[in-house]
Amino acid sequence: MKTTFIIYLTIIFCVTTIANAQLFQSANVAKVGKQAPEFSLKDFQGKKFNFSKAKNDKVRIFWFTNLCSGCLSVISDIEKIKSLYEKKGVEIIAVSQLGEDKATVERIVKERKLTLRFLYDPKGEATAKYSGRYTPGTCPLKSFYIVQKNGMIQFANHFPGVPAVEIVNQLEKALAAK
Repeated sequence: MKTTFIIYLTIIFCVTTIANAQLFQSANVAKVGKQAPEFSLKDFQGKKFNFSKAKNDKVRIFWFTNLCSGCLSVISDIEKIKSLYEKKGVEIIAVSQLGEDKATVERIVKERKLTLRFLYDPKGEATAKYSGRYTPGTCPLKSFYIVQKNGMIQFANHFPGVPAVEIVNQLEKALAAK
C-alpha cells in the first residue's frame, strides 16, 4: 500500500511539473491579436533579417519548419502562395528548425528549386518566441503565422494541417486590414 501511494504521488508530481512547464512555455509564445515577437536571424545566403526593421512594410508569413515529410508534402503549396502574393506585398519566410544542420536545408532548396527565403535559427531562439521550445524531430503545435503590416499576429496554425485555401483567405484579410 505504501509503495502504491508513493508511485501515485510520483506520477502526480511528474504530470503537474509537465503541465506547469507547458503552461509557462505557452504563456511566453506568440499569440493571435498580439504583436509579433522581435527576432533577428541570417538567411542561408548570410543576409540578415531583422523583424523590427522589416515590419510595417509587408504582410509576412513565418513558417517554422523542420522539413519533415509533412512539411515537404506542402512546400510546393507554400512556394505557389509565395509566387501569387509576393507582388501584393506579402513575404513568406521559412525558419529552419534543424539546429546546426544547414546541409539539409541547402540540399532541399536546391533539389526542389525553391525561392522561399529560409532563415537559419541554429539555437532555436526565434522558434522559441513563436512556437515554444523546439524538440528535435517534432513539429510545434503552431508553426505558421500571418503577421499584418502593423506587426500584429492575425493568424496562427499548424502547417501542414490547415488547408492552403484557409491560408489564402487569411492573406486576403491581412492585405485588406489597415
